[in-house]
Amino acid sequence: MNSITKNGTLSPAARKLRKGFIDTWEVADPAGVALLDELCCCYDRLQEAKAGLRQHGAVMVDRFGQQKTSPWFLAVRDETSTFVRLSKALNLEVEGQDNRPGRPDGWVPE
Repeated sequence: MNSITKNGTLSPAARKLRKGFIDTWEVADPAGVALLDELCCCYDRLQEAKAGLRQHGAVMVDRFGQQKTSPWFLAVRDETSTFVRLSKALNLEVEGQDNRPGRPDGWVPE
């Protein structure tokens, strides 16, 4: 998929996110760029879904008067999951870290 949304371009925030990834982690390989482009499209979809959720709420009433989960809520859940999955697929590492699981040193639970 190209790095475009329904209007043909990424939002300014998604373009900034893309540039930040490329500058910080030097993503240049074709597979990495393809994943990054999809991640940025996902970011735009997530922002659109969040706006719909704010406007319409997490619960809707169907034609029978029953409360149902809003499609906007489901879209936010799904796009968040996709965003995290794509972020992990980029396999980015911070230099100088021992890459062990858990919180970094210095974090103390309250």
